[in-house]
Amino acid sequence: MNNIAITVDVETDWGGRLKPTKENMRGIFHGLKIILDLFEKFEISATFFISSETIKEAKSELIKIKEYGHEIASHGHNHIKLDVLPKEKFKNQIEQSIDLLQETFDKEIMGFRSPQFRLNDAHFEILSELNIKYDSSVVPSLFPGRYSNVSTIKKPHIIGSVLEIPVSTFSIFKLPLGLMWLNLYSRNINKLFTFQCKPVILYFHLFDILSKKCGGDQFSWIVNRWYRINQKDVINTLTDFIETNIKNNVRFVRMIDIYRSHKELY
Repeated sequence: MNNIAITVDVETDWGGRLKPTKENMRGIFHGLKIILDLFEKFEISATFFISSETIKEAKSELIKIKEYGHEIASHGHNHIKLDVLPKEKFKNQIEQSIDLLQETFDKEIMGFRSPQFRLNDAHFEILSELNIKYDSSVVPSLFPGRYSNVSTIKKPHIIGSVLEIPVSTFSIFKLPLGLMWLNLYSRNINKLFTFQCKPVILYFHLFDILSKKCGGDQFSWIVNRWYRINQKDVINTLTDFIETNIKNNVRFVRMIDIYRSHKELY
């Protein structure tokens, strides 16, 4: 049976570009309940990569993720470009995140995803030192920019002591399997695509699923255009993706389940 892991990056609105105030976290305060209810409807367990800077203002909302039985993983502390940080500052970001998440959720933090999939030169060295079991920051894509960590390896593999579980890509265009990309193709055509990387890893942000985006005037027209493309269809695209794969007898798993399965095999 094929497996799919749905992963949700939890950060401030507009792709983590805003400061962590309640007003800047509509994705958490308005989108999280929608996603939790959707997952409950289909009996799906997912993985939430959380930027720990959001905890101060949104703890009461975020704790619901644990209450619904989903996995908690780290998305760093501040949603910043970790690839440009010196080694010690990079380590501090991850340590701070792990400490806050473990204190808040009373759960061991075993997974990590870097903001914007940006890899620090000491990425796997530091994750190994901090006893992180798996990472999902590699996107084997041909798309330039933040998806520039091109890898020819499209399945889980060990780097140092960390299991890298790469985000999947569309088999034709090699674009990352993000919900916004899926929505761009439209939910009707996505059935025609197969995905590279097994198991399949889908990612999105809570802000993505809001049907009406507020603010954004401070950002470029490209950023605004991206987040507003077919915005009313995004949640329908996700629902269709789930329903289609359930009909195809696909099993939805958490990232930690993939890690444990890999460990048992090797």
